[in-house]
Amino acid sequence: MPKVTVAVPFYNDAPYLREAVDSILAQSFQDFELLLVNDGTTDESAAILAAYTDPRIRIITFPENRGRPHARNAALEHAEGEYLAWLDADDIAMPDRLKKQVDFLDAHPNVAITSGAIERFHEAEGIFHPPLHHNEIAASLLLYCSILQTTSCFNLKKIREAQLCYDNAFQRSEDYEFWCRALFDAKIVAENQEDVLTRYRHFKRPAKSEWHKMVVCRNLDRLHIEYDNDDTEILVSLCYDTRKDTALRYNIDNILKIIDKIILSNNSLQLIDEKSLLIFFQRSIEELLLENGNFLAPYSIYKKSFTGSGSSNLFPIKYILKKLFNV
Repeated sequence: MPKVTVAVPFYNDAPYLREAVDSILAQSFQDFELLLVNDGTTDESAAILAAYTDPRIRIITFPENRGRPHARNAALEHAEGEYLAWLDADDIAMPDRLKKQVDFLDAHPNVAITSGAIERFHEAEGIFHPPLHHNEIAASLLLYCSILQTTSCFNLKKIREAQLCYDNAFQRSEDYEFWCRALFDAKIVAENQEDVLTRYRHFKRPAKSEWHKMVVCRNLDRLHIEYDNDDTEILVSLCYDTRKDTALRYNIDNILKIIDKIILSNNSLQLIDEKSLLIFFQRSIEELLLENGNFLAPYSIYKKSFTGSGSSNLFPIKYILKKLFNV
């Protein structure tokens, strides 16, 4: 049995597939199988793979495209490794990626899921570091995908024992929805690594999607919160480069109201570590306010309402603002 199954689903990724495959075959850690899932591709991808003779390569082929969740579930079913590492077909794994992830998971048997930083290239540049520790990951996961699919690696036995699979209803954001069920419902532990593990081929797409909002709605349902479409727009926008748009469309009362609901409900249900959730929203609000000067005027209303006494009767959101601005 190989130590790691590296799973690469692909659909019409011929321009990039060879780079992805070569980056795995060149890993410093060599105890792996490479499981390629052909999701009904119609380009030259199959011919490209036919040139490889490495016995560690296995290919699953579907006659027609059935979507990313189906392809990922096929990999989950057929993987033979102790760990399963994902790589998107248009990305490139760093040479020591598998070694670093195997060493990390071996050294932390309580951790089932890990991912790492990515280096963007193609249509954008820069390095993105996800939150590192479980409570931070869970707090962020409420609103955005803080486990990066193309750098992710998990303990396959623990995932199977939790009976987790990808939801075929999500043709996009299927990874985000999967991680939410893993952490919030199955109570699986995740820790990220600081190292850059994958070069991520960035394509300029809309910053948010209806699929993403559907996952956020499921998370709000987990907290038993009543919400409307404006609430979900606000929450999704807080985590992307659309804060200016949020500031122009909504006043601070709207934003603080839905965040208040989340914090108060979570205090009761304990879905997410309270302190980590407060810090997550503190940072989000701080960035929103500092990036949009017009928001500071209505903020003065809240500022005047503080007594400065640190009263336990203060609403959680007021506590955040108090910490932010020392009022």
